[in-house]
Amino acid sequence: MNDIPEYLLGVIIPCGVFGFIGIVFTLIGWFMKRRTRDWDTTQGVIVKRGTLFASLPDKYPTFQYVVDGQTYEHTSSVSQTPGFRPGSVVTVKYDPYQPERAAIDSIAQSGLIFLIIGLCMLGIAAVLLFVLMSLLRV
Repeated sequence: MNDIPEYLLGVIIPCGVFGFIGIVFTLIGWFMKRRTRDWDTTQGVIVKRGTLFASLPDKYPTFQYVVDGQTYEHTSSVSQTPGFRPGSVVTVKYDPYQPERAAIDSIAQSGLIFLIIGLCMLGIAAVLLFVLMSLLRV
């Protein structure tokens, strides 16, 4: 009934899973990096939104930054653990045409971590594919 030997399923399934997740993470990271590629930078300060445990960071960092004399406040849509402590100075990338659109320029907030994880997963999938091809020749 089934033409695929059982020992190959132990390679085919992980190869597909790692490949699919790798593609998804790489695309998320690429789109996040691309979105802010041409944005300007400024300095910002992390502010506390929650009132409970004032010295602890929020899961979704909120930051204030100034562009052309106007102060903006933005809460990130990307959670980060460990978070930024309130009062921390951060580099902020903002859209020069819509300064209210902004992101913290960090490995997690900019999407670089998604890109790195995605490429690592694709690397693992490539190694598994190489192993699969080697097993098929035997």
